[in-house]
Amino acid sequence: RSWDRDPLPLLQDIISKPGKYEAPYTKETHHIPPALCTAAVFSFIGTTVMTPNELRILNLKLDVKTVKALMELYQQQNYGHTTVSELLRLATPKIDDKEEKLGLMKKCAAVRQVWNISELAPKLDVSRQTLYNWKSEGYLLLDSQGKVHLPSTIKLWEDLDWML
Repeated sequence: RSWDRDPLPLLQDIISKPGKYEAPYTKETHHIPPALCTAAVFSFIGTTVMTPNELRILNLKLDVKTVKALMELYQQQNYGHTTVSELLRLATPKIDDKEEKLGLMKKCAAVRQVWNISELAPKLDVSRQTLYNWKSEGYLLLDSQGKVHLPSTIKLWEDLDWML
């Protein structure tokens, strides 16, 4: 598609308003998830296409107070910049006994791939609330019926090993 104007401001606009985008030609409103907005920009500008788990990393939750404190500390120390990976590593919620829980997940996945949260919690020796917290933090991947898909979750946890 040829653009009648510089596409970068348009792409920046899409990223700045994830979830709602008005097409410039048709004026239709489209609902686009934030990760897809970012992925579209990376794809458009010719950088490496991101894997599904890299896209999921974009949706992990950061503790705003921690990020604010880090930014203030960096500013006081006259640091001109930081990296996204550093922010993720320092400001995302951590999982206690991650290696143990990952091993238990692998055992459960050998039995079956998809689990209800209420069934999985005792198998991982955690409360259901812990699993709901992991879900809201982006650490559990669900299938279309809202059940935990263990192979995908295990892969995500292995990919996030540097952070968790």
